[in-house]
Amino acid sequence: MRFFKKTFKEPLHITISVLFTVLILLVGFVLSLYSYRKNTHIVISATQCLFKELANEVAMNFEITYGPVTQVVSLLSYTEAALNGSTIEHHLDIMPLFVDALRHTPAISGIQVGYKNGDYFIVRPLSSDYARTLFAAPEDAMFVFDDVRWADSDSGTLQRIYFNRNLQEIKRLNPVVTDYNPTRRPWYQQALESSSVVSTSPYFFYFFHKVGVTLARQVNDGSAVVAADVTLEQIEETMSRVSFSSSEEKVLMGRDGKVFVHNGQFSSDGETTLPSLEELDSGVLQYVAGNIKLMPGELHFSFQGKEWIGMVSELNIGHNLAPMLLLLVPADDLLVEARRVHQYSFLLTLLTLGIAIPITWFISRRISLSIRKLAEEARRVSRFDFDSSIAISSRITEVAELVSSMQMMQRTVSHFITLIQSIASEQDFETTLKRITQETMVVSKADMVVGYLVDDEQGMLVPDVVMDRRQGSIDATILSAVPLADFLLDPEKELTPSRIGPGQHDDMGGLAGLLGTAEFTVVPIPLVERGGNPIGLLLLLYEEMQDKGELANRLSFAREFSGFAAVSLETRELLNKQKQLVESFIGLLAGAIDAKSAYTGGHCQRVPIITEMLAQAACSTREGPFKDFTLSDEEREELHIASWLHDCGKVTTPEYVVDKATKLETIYNRIHEIRTRFEVLKRDAEIEFWQQVSEGGDREALRKRLEKSLQQLDDDFSFVASCNSGDAFLSPEHIERLRFIAKRTWLRTLDDRLGLSWQEMELKDGKPQEALPVREHLLADKPEHCIPRPAGEQMLDENSWGFKLKVPQYLYNLGELYNLQIERGTLTSEERYKINDHIVQTIMMLNRLPFPGYLKRVPEIAGCHHETMNGTGYPRRLTGEQMSLTGKMMAIADIFEALTASDRPYKKAKKLSEALRILYFMKKDQHIDPQLFDLFLTSGVYLEYAEKYLDPEQIDEVDISDYLG
Repeated sequence: MRFFKKTFKEPLHITISVLFTVLILLVGFVLSLYSYRKNTHIVISATQCLFKELANEVAMNFEITYGPVTQVVSLLSYTEAALNGSTIEHHLDIMPLFVDALRHTPAISGIQVGYKNGDYFIVRPLSSDYARTLFAAPEDAMFVFDDVRWADSDSGTLQRIYFNRNLQEIKRLNPVVTDYNPTRRPWYQQALESSSVVSTSPYFFYFFHKVGVTLARQVNDGSAVVAADVTLEQIEETMSRVSFSSSEEKVLMGRDGKVFVHNGQFSSDGETTLPSLEELDSGVLQYVAGNIKLMPGELHFSFQGKEWIGMVSELNIGHNLAPMLLLLVPADDLLVEARRVHQYSFLLTLLTLGIAIPITWFISRRISLSIRKLAEEARRVSRFDFDSSIAISSRITEVAELVSSMQMMQRTVSHFITLIQSIASEQDFETTLKRITQETMVVSKADMVVGYLVDDEQGMLVPDVVMDRRQGSIDATILSAVPLADFLLDPEKELTPSRIGPGQHDDMGGLAGLLGTAEFTVVPIPLVERGGNPIGLLLLLYEEMQDKGELANRLSFAREFSGFAAVSLETRELLNKQKQLVESFIGLLAGAIDAKSAYTGGHCQRVPIITEMLAQAACSTREGPFKDFTLSDEEREELHIASWLHDCGKVTTPEYVVDKATKLETIYNRIHEIRTRFEVLKRDAEIEFWQQVSEGGDREALRKRLEKSLQQLDDDFSFVASCNSGDAFLSPEHIERLRFIAKRTWLRTLDDRLGLSWQEMELKDGKPQEALPVREHLLADKPEHCIPRPAGEQMLDENSWGFKLKVPQYLYNLGELYNLQIERGTLTSEERYKINDHIVQTIMMLNRLPFPGYLKRVPEIAGCHHETMNGTGYPRRLTGEQMSLTGKMMAIADIFEALTASDRPYKKAKKLSEALRILYFMKKDQHIDPQLFDLFLTSGVYLEYAEKYLDPEQIDEVDISDYLG
């Protein structure tokens, strides 16, 4: 029951301040919340209105597009007398009428007439470069006329004629066989079922690679059907013009669920079909397709933790068309302004609070000043604040006694804290032991104190420090070790004064001779670690007899102090061992990175050497820009660790990327696959030769053609193989030839999904399996070659690390043609990013380590060695002003080691003069610090390193004056 009787007391001024603060926060919160909800309602309502306006505008564009075309088709269908001509000349006679309609109706991509017997003709404008290329049109051609005649039921004959702007014939191609029959087309069949203009569902125009519909109408006697192809470009522009959010989804789809406009772009798989909603590359649209029944009206749903709003509108535009417009927008994107107002309201509340608190605080403190005065002094003592003496006077006896007791406590604790801080400030073990011994001598007022350390292997106490009141520090080696059992294994001897007389100190290890007296008092104070094991001994020696009471008081204080001293020694010992462990681990990691690839062997071990040599040269400089540069022991340790770990991120870089020697190399060189395909083509050529010979062909002519074909294949493969090496720069002509060779095909008869891993199968899941045999390109860039980048590896422009990197879309692109087209070297942009990513990983890995305060700059120093003075480096594009001097040192060390390394099989080691010349040009280009490079030369660091670590044949004459200034 005592728990419930406990009362909580607060100072009066705090109570008043808290009440006012809570009141202001409550009012501000209510007003802010109300404002946010009202603004949210307004924004969502306005968005729904905009959705409806966009739907109306799309419907209007449909009407504007279809109206003129409908009139054209209707008018042309009434010219049945002209249309009923059965010869190509009759069709050419009415071509001006068709051309005039095309000129006045740009939305039409072709006007066509189909007859019951399968005859057919069409007039198309050649108004775009794509159309002219597609139909191989002559230079002056403006229209192309195709006429199809069906002589029998198996095939027809296509006659193609080109006309100029004035409808003058400029070229007529030879007739070719065609299987195109208009009577099989949906527009023809739908037109026969209606007496008015009909429209097909939107579909993909194969020739023009656009989405559109065909409007058609039969002539009055039903002998023919007139039709016009209409693209939906105006609809695309309308949907692209209106934007609600960068994450919005705008879809125009037909009754059959096929999507023909997605986010203002025509939607197609590149062949002949339109995708359905669930086939689009959009997670939210796939969710809607699988979970929401689309009906006209508003939509509200949640997807992947986000709220979405939208609308479905059915566009009733006639011609049997009723497309649906689906609009989706994340609610968060619409409520940005509402949240900003909400934030402003909150900031206004905080501002009001910031003004009110000081006023309230001032008034309340004035009220409670007389009550607080005594409590403040008590709190100062509880905070160990002894900088000022306690100066409180009172006529009350109890208060005066309390003040006196607190003053005595202040002096005692202050002295003890001073000793603790003095010991704790030391980092070195030997210095710490020496300081402990000296302070113990001062506290205990002993004539001499000897500090011993335990040697567990020999069971002895080894003297390490000797402090004498008169002489100060004395060399401890003049004393000999004493048995551990003499002092630390006998609890009765601990802190027990013992008087040693003549003849009793033979086993004291020479203490009598050192003290200079035959009789003395010894007091052992053991140093015991937290586990209870002894680590040493402080032996106090007094020449004269000591008063027992006074000595007991001093030893009581010394005993408490020795406990902390033992913990301090243990901590220093543990820290030393931890540092040794960290140092060994760093060396192990660096060695593992170097051993991972022969291309970087020894790099992680040599860069620290150069960096620390250059840092020492800067510290030794007494004039110039580095005259004031110094490094403390902690800063040297920081630089040492940073330089050893500067490439630790390379553990994440795949070895085959680092070692990529040819463009087609992954885990193996894929040129062997391509060679096999060439071999297949050569065998196919030989088989074709013998087949034609067996069929009675001219053997000599066929042999010459075979030899020419085989020679061409050999030349092509030799060219592809040379491109694979990456030794030379690829010109545009080389790339064009590669693309031409890639277009050749070979016949695959085996299933390429057999024997694959589950990861390889996942890459093929988005591609439908083709029926065997399959014709494939000789050099292929397949969808499964593009390895998607995991979401966790995306790098936002505004990232917390400050990285400024252009991240490729894919993690890897293994496309054969894509890799062979690399202009320089063997690495794709994806692989180059992966290699450069090692410094990103280095920074991220090092930032995750719990470095102590004095090592906090290790990630920054290690992460600077690929930055440049002019801000073109990576990964943060730091300038010289933003880089630390030690980071700039490491950049020079990293480059110099890479240039002079002799253990890299892909290149010969540079001579000393060559390496310095390259560094000089990098200095001129503001890639490295000019002043540090000059110091690198004038201090002789480059030569000192070369003489110790470079092969003798690499060291040649260098005139550093050529590179200074």
